[in-house]
Amino acid sequence: MSTTETRGATIGRSATPANWTVGFGVFLSFFLALGAGVSAWWIAQLDGITGLVGRLGAIVSALGLTMAVAVTNISFRWIRWHYLLRSIGARPTTKDSLLIYLVTLPALLTPFYIGELIRVPLLARKYSFRSSDMVAVWLLERFSDVFMLSLFAALAGRAYAQVAVLALIWFLMVLFMRFMFRNSRLRNWPRFSTLAVVLALTALTWFLVGMALSGTLALMQSPLSVVRSLGIFGHTTVLGGATAIPVGIGVTGSALVQRLVEEGVPQSGAITATIVFRLGTVWFAVSSGALVLLLKWQQLLRRLRPESDGDHFDDIAAGYEDEIPEHVRRRLLKRKVYYMSRALPLPGSQPRGLDIGCGHGWYACEMARLGYRMDAVDRSPAQIAMARRYAQQHGAACQFACADAAKLPFDDNTFDFVYAINVLHHVVASDAQLQVLTEIVRVLKPGGVFFLQEVNTLNPLFRFYLGYVFPLIRGIDEGNEQWIRPDRLPSVAGAHWLEERLYFTFLPDFVPDLLLERLSGLERRLERSRLRKGSAHYVATLEKDM
Repeated sequence: MSTTETRGATIGRSATPANWTVGFGVFLSFFLALGAGVSAWWIAQLDGITGLVGRLGAIVSALGLTMAVAVTNISFRWIRWHYLLRSIGARPTTKDSLLIYLVTLPALLTPFYIGELIRVPLLARKYSFRSSDMVAVWLLERFSDVFMLSLFAALAGRAYAQVAVLALIWFLMVLFMRFMFRNSRLRNWPRFSTLAVVLALTALTWFLVGMALSGTLALMQSPLSVVRSLGIFGHTTVLGGATAIPVGIGVTGSALVQRLVEEGVPQSGAITATIVFRLGTVWFAVSSGALVLLLKWQQLLRRLRPESDGDHFDDIAAGYEDEIPEHVRRRLLKRKVYYMSRALPLPGSQPRGLDIGCGHGWYACEMARLGYRMDAVDRSPAQIAMARRYAQQHGAACQFACADAAKLPFDDNTFDFVYAINVLHHVVASDAQLQVLTEIVRVLKPGGVFFLQEVNTLNPLFRFYLGYVFPLIRGIDEGNEQWIRPDRLPSVAGAHWLEERLYFTFLPDFVPDLLLERLSGLERRLERSRLRKGSAHYVATLEKDM
């Protein structure tokens, strides 16, 4: 049965979404009322509202602290989720991924957070993947959270035997997942490098929340060490989660108060700190998600329609020029053209070149101005229209065509050189990238060269920036790109990569023009140093065999 048929059958069997919504509303209302009642009982221990008013300044400060930590917590958890999606081969855009994550934060109000699995059908509206793989991602997240929180509690109590048992249980769970994937997908998942990243993000995520509890207690004049705060936070959170009550309503908070009192915190301080801590963390997260859901739900559904998959570069063609500051664009244009022209025959011999993915035609027109005979292609009609306009305005003799790089409209052995500048990473499948490279070799003359100018992702910080930050602040990349590392260039039949790799540019694109010029000397020294492989860009040269 196809995916579409499966969905249709499911809807046909349970075509009562209104009843389901009402049932869930009643279920949640019961626990919210329970939580409100428990909170009211604890507040009554403070002689009513008076105890809270007396600490108003500290409460406001603590709320600010905990909400700031909650934002960081949500950010790290989204990064972990998005990273795991990529590890199983699901490649949603960064904006789609973040929006889905935020609107489903209210799913925290379900037993064991199982409501987070609503992300599976949401993603399936537009992207293809195995639903079971997404469930595996969810299980790995949940097991890692429980493991880390329990680890904090055990270490704080110096229960080292429990630490060993917890580590063994988590390790066995990972082995089981790897066994299942090895049998069903013929590959190991999760890889150990993936697990290291997941554990690091999980530890950092919950460590910050434990620090927020310690900070809240300090503001309430009832200081407790970070280690003890982490242990208490881990223990009470796992205890509340184990009850299957949504976010441990009525359980986690009560247990937290009792543990704090046992640690010597005055009851009034323990109650106030617990109320503020819970409001600023879990309830802030749920409320934020509900607000995003209310404001962005329609936008999300529009973005996730399969028919919304228009050409990204058609959509951004009109504003493409504004995506990169003009002084940065001019500087990159000058340097990238120079690196190619110095390796090519003199323009007087009129070598013919091809620009793959030409965009607005800046590079093709500059190469034509230097005397090269230039053709340029792009799969986006809107980009080609902008390129022709740019060439006309600058008097550049270029031939533009709308074409797919995998099916170039040229005869064999046509060009002396071909180049693609920050293009191939938009071809998001390795076999498709190889097809493009094979097509490029076909149209090159024997001995002709292809310049692969790409973003350098050898630097893990830069790779993180490109995958998680840049797509949110700029429109060029979407966060689902398939980066080509300079140390892992694919083999192409009939051609060979030259050994030399040119690494260049270190300064980020937000550096002002005046400062950029002053720092250019430092940048050149870095490009010649042992640190050059941490640059932002590189050039690799593929030569067609004679």
